[in-house]
Amino acid sequence: MRLPEFRFRRLYAGGALLLAGTAFYVCGCSQTANDQPADERAVVPESAYRLAHWPAKEDVPVPPEGWYTVELGGEAIDIFRDEYGVPHVYAQTIEGAFRGQGYVQMEDRTVQILESLAEVRGISASYKGPDGIGHDKHIRTRGYTEEECRQMVEGLRPDLRAYVEAFIEGTNACLAKVAPGFAPIQAHEMAAGAAYHMAKAGDWGGEEMSVYQLASMAKLFRGPEFMCQIINDAIPQNVPCSPTTDHSHRHAPQAEARSAPIPLDFDPNVMVAILEDEAVERRYAHENGLMTTWGSFSWIVSPKRSATGNAMLFGAPMVHFQTPSWCAMVHLNAPGFNVAGMACHGAPGILIGHNERVAWATTSSLLNATDFFEETLHPEDQYQYWHDGAWRAMEVIEWPIQVLGDDGVLREEPHTVYRTLHGPVVQWDLATHKAYTRATPFRHLELESMMAFVDINRATNLEDIENAVRQVATTHNFFAADVDGNIGYWVSGRFPIRATGYDDRLPTPGTGEYDWRGFCNATDEVACINPPEGWFANWNNKPSVKTPGWFPEGTWGVKIFEALEANEEVDWEEFLAIIQANGENNFLATYFKPFLVETLRSRPDLSPEYRDALELLEQWPDKDVMGSAGALLFNEWMAEVIVQLFAPDFGLLVSRDMGLDNLRLFATLAFRVLMPERRCYDLQGEYLHGRDPHEVAYQAFVLTYDRLVEEHGADIRQWAYDRGVWKFGSAQDRPDGEELPGDEALTVPQRNVGTYWMAVELGNPIKAFDVLAPGQCGHPDSPHLVDQVALFREFKMKPMRFYREDLPPNPR
Repeated sequence: MRLPEFRFRRLYAGGALLLAGTAFYVCGCSQTANDQPADERAVVPESAYRLAHWPAKEDVPVPPEGWYTVELGGEAIDIFRDEYGVPHVYAQTIEGAFRGQGYVQMEDRTVQILESLAEVRGISASYKGPDGIGHDKHIRTRGYTEEECRQMVEGLRPDLRAYVEAFIEGTNACLAKVAPGFAPIQAHEMAAGAAYHMAKAGDWGGEEMSVYQLASMAKLFRGPEFMCQIINDAIPQNVPCSPTTDHSHRHAPQAEARSAPIPLDFDPNVMVAILEDEAVERRYAHENGLMTTWGSFSWIVSPKRSATGNAMLFGAPMVHFQTPSWCAMVHLNAPGFNVAGMACHGAPGILIGHNERVAWATTSSLLNATDFFEETLHPEDQYQYWHDGAWRAMEVIEWPIQVLGDDGVLREEPHTVYRTLHGPVVQWDLATHKAYTRATPFRHLELESMMAFVDINRATNLEDIENAVRQVATTHNFFAADVDGNIGYWVSGRFPIRATGYDDRLPTPGTGEYDWRGFCNATDEVACINPPEGWFANWNNKPSVKTPGWFPEGTWGVKIFEALEANEEVDWEEFLAIIQANGENNFLATYFKPFLVETLRSRPDLSPEYRDALELLEQWPDKDVMGSAGALLFNEWMAEVIVQLFAPDFGLLVSRDMGLDNLRLFATLAFRVLMPERRCYDLQGEYLHGRDPHEVAYQAFVLTYDRLVEEHGADIRQWAYDRGVWKFGSAQDRPDGEELPGDEALTVPQRNVGTYWMAVELGNPIKAFDVLAPGQCGHPDSPHLVDQVALFREFKMKPMRFYREDLPPNPR
């Protein structure tokens, strides 16, 4: 996403032309929107009216420093901006606190919020022109009409609806100052944002996408039998020995792995088309500052495992790195309400944070709650589908898209949304009279799920946390600790009760007999408080033995698990040091490097130069850090051994430069093939084809070493790994190779770390630290645009100012 000034220039420059053209196009008259009477202005598309009044850069002031007061809803609200620009909002009521949050968010992120609201509602083409059409179609197909969004708001619990409305009042109060002609933001727009962000954070579509992609490759290259084999070997329905967050894999009897019969006539090609559409949308979202993923990790220790005698919690959501960040920090204070942490821009409440008694964090659970239904279409009418013995008509929504032309005129692009009782149609296969719909159990519940975080914000104990988690329909892991020394872990989500008799990794027949039988609440299955181990850790690994799934035998967060298992009592510095140990760790090396070292050691004919390389690997501390020769050698070998291992089965479809998702998928299968003693179920395929696994590893090493010598020279100690960097601020907008003086201060080596970090010790008083890359404010002239990059680069955090005595006196 480019910096705000780009948007200001682009949108404001075309304003006059747009107004004249739009008024003629819509009204058949030559008046501009500003000239129209208020009762006639409604006929101008809202998107056109807003674009005409988009704030110019000079109209958006840099947020003030220190103390200031704003009048919102008849209440004087005091705000203090600390040395990092973080707003501390002091109000007389909770509604006032949320008005203040809306106000300060709009101060910090004016353009980001306005752009995001356009994107998540599917009206970006009215601002961007044809480049936004594909995205708008994607949003509208899977999303909600404005009336449906209004119904979400109306369906909220009265107090939560009041908080939503208060938050929007605050955003509009600030917006009216910087862009007085801009149409006020409405509550239903925030509902559209909740639908988009909660789905991204709490629904990954299961592993069906990976199944389809792998199945398509396998069937194309080797036929249907091999397709069935590779699905069961690489993405089984359950891996019994996967490490679990609730520790149940240590105590409960391991379930047997099941190999489901996959129909030989399963054709994944249409589903791959869905995957490709999703990939296009992810690229668009990444380039335009929208959420793409919510990876996240967290760890927590109880007082019995803490050297301080207090519970400690660390949380770090992993979202796209951009300027400004998707996240925003805030501290809200009102009678009976004192909470601080990280919020989503454009939404009330705090997602990861702490209050005076409880701290909490959340990660994505990656559980499979979404299904694709395969609808059978009428041979003479593609808009009818067969269900329960009868033809049904699809719901049809005509929803044309307003597109901004080069001449500044808005024109309509036709778009129609089709839905069955299972969900929206996301792909057609008219040659076989099939359509594919996407079914999500949390549909229409996203706003309610987001607002459940407000109940978490107000929790006083773990029982309150659990009650709030039960209201979250999307799938997440939740962690919490309180000042009484309790720690807890829960999985949230409304999960379908599926019919038996089919493989839920594949599209579900939509003819009726395999429809969902109802829903269950995941929190009823996975809820654990004060485990005997005294700690929890999660980096999107398997939640529990009660939650079967594709989760592999290892975990990305192996360093988190190792650190907590190794220390009987973890002190504060050790607790914080986990972020760097985990962030720099090459988790594949944990599992594959011992195998490679054993392979090289066992060869009596190892040449002197290969022995030097072996010594280099043994001395390498498994860290993916810039300039590391060991990291370069291992990572290149890892890609090469995958190629050598699977080339007989996949040929040119497997390569060293394959995408990261495919590399991870094949790395998991390589683990099971090369180290059979460490897997917990039998593979159906024989991928070695008579080869010795150590010989495959050795030949991959020889090829890797020789190639690196050719590319980097014979002195292996001079080889340097380049993992890449994240760029912030002005450096983010410059193409590689065009760095200017000062850019180094705006870059950070890429690592396995979250975008926001928070560490809390729940003592008396509470001690808390956090950091947000790159900074709090999105205004290009703000001193707080990128002022946390230096901390982030050095794995440091800043104190979270939480108590009133932490702040200077208010002069008012």
